[in-house]
Amino acid sequence: IMKRRHVLLALNWYHPKLHRGIALFAKEHGWHLNTDMALNQGDIPWGWQGDGMITQPNARASQLRTFVEPFSGKIVGIGDPGPDPRYPHVANDDRMIAELAARHFLDRGFRRFAFYSRTQEEHPRMIHFAELLHRRQLPCRCLSPQTARKPEWVDRREAFCQALTAEAEFPVALFCVDDNAAAEALEFCAEASLLVPEQIAILGVRNDELICNAVPIPLSSIENNLEAIGRQAAELLQHLMDGETLGPKLHLVAPAGVVARQSTDILAVPHLEVARALTFIRNNYRSAITVNDVVKRAAISGCALYKAFHQHLGRTPAEEILRLRIEAAKEMLRTSQEKTSEIAQACGFGGVRVFYAAFSRATGTTPAQFRRVTGQSNSGR
Repeated sequence: IMKRRHVLLALNWYHPKLHRGIALFAKEHGWHLNTDMALNQGDIPWGWQGDGMITQPNARASQLRTFVEPFSGKIVGIGDPGPDPRYPHVANDDRMIAELAARHFLDRGFRRFAFYSRTQEEHPRMIHFAELLHRRQLPCRCLSPQTARKPEWVDRREAFCQALTAEAEFPVALFCVDDNAAAEALEFCAEASLLVPEQIAILGVRNDELICNAVPIPLSSIENNLEAIGRQAAELLQHLMDGETLGPKLHLVAPAGVVARQSTDILAVPHLEVARALTFIRNNYRSAITVNDVVKRAAISGCALYKAFHQHLGRTPAEEILRLRIEAAKEMLRTSQEKTSEIAQACGFGGVRVFYAAFSRATGTTPAQFRRVTGQSNSGR
């Protein structure tokens, strides 16, 4: 009989999505998973003995490092491995998260950008986001507090409002390091009498529904796939406990996509006919509209509209129709159990074959593969 493995979730923080990814794998493989430490925000079980740990010791968690370092079992890390990793780590792909954020805002016509974190530290997401915009010669301001000490709420509010109103040009696309920061930014905007999304469009990361839907203006957020991170960490730990040799490699998990809500539901396009065309497309892309329908509604020649789209959005009206249909299909594949044929119909595609071909060209994967990776299955497909 195989010995039951005992695994500790050795974290000083907790999120149910990460827990779920690890717990489902643990159940499949007969682990005894101890989550007390994470659930109790880092209450260290000194003297614990077992087969493996999933942990995140960092510079601000000296006690956790002291606890983990002498452990003789197998270890997998979550998050940034630091300069001298000793074991495999699984983390968000922050570059892809930043790319999704930039694309989400650029697709809506924004040309002024900002980033907000509740600490002074330069987060990789901010660095990648600013670099992407810099390559397009677009400005990005940092609204985070610029103080060496840990900033209090009042300090963060003052820094945010001062930085945002220093150059009062709107609308501004605000990318926040996570949903907590996004909710705080929304609060600061309300105190400063700034309209969301009309003046400030806000996008967070993690898609924590208990945060995003519990504020006056529901927050758009990037689903960073914490559940997949947890599962991959558990898989790596299983390999190690089975005797395999794995080096201290960093394994990056791609985000699942943007979950759009009211906080970014705006089109920041100064060209009247383009804005009119975009509104028509957004209201009707699920039906069998054509570019000719868009041209008629925009009240401009097809050639002029094509040039204006390229100037303001960098794509054609036909590409915008397809983009919205693909994004709608992704959301249904992620969150529903609808059959593929029903999704094709609901998203404005002419049929399943057209849907499969268009989706594969746009994403590099099939609808079935996308659904599998993002955690939804459909036995009725």
